[in-house]
Amino acid sequence: MPNRSLKVINFEKNRIGPKVSLLQAIADYIAQDDIVLEFLFLSHNKIVGPGLAKLGDALKTNRSLKKLNLSYNLIDEAGLKEFSDGLRENYFLEELDLKNN
Repeated sequence: MPNRSLKVINFEKNRIGPKVSLLQAIADYIAQDDIVLEFLFLSHNKIVGPGLAKLGDALKTNRSLKKLNLSYNLIDEAGLKEFSDGLRENYFLEELDLKNN
């Protein structure tokens, strides 16, 4: 059962890096229908393409997230393409920070 009161998760500077399993766990959480998470901070984590694809897939079904911070990671053009495939289907995200990638 998801947490129905958690609105902010801050994973900044946690060395997630290319660990797809960690990003998959985050993606699985934000893909749930009945969460209320509005802000997700993942900056300064050296996140790369495969993990971004997982987050992009989760955004297809997420209806609560308003701000996603992915600044200061290692996002390249290929990773951004995979991520944007999911982003195209999300009409609820209001702010996406991708600076310094």
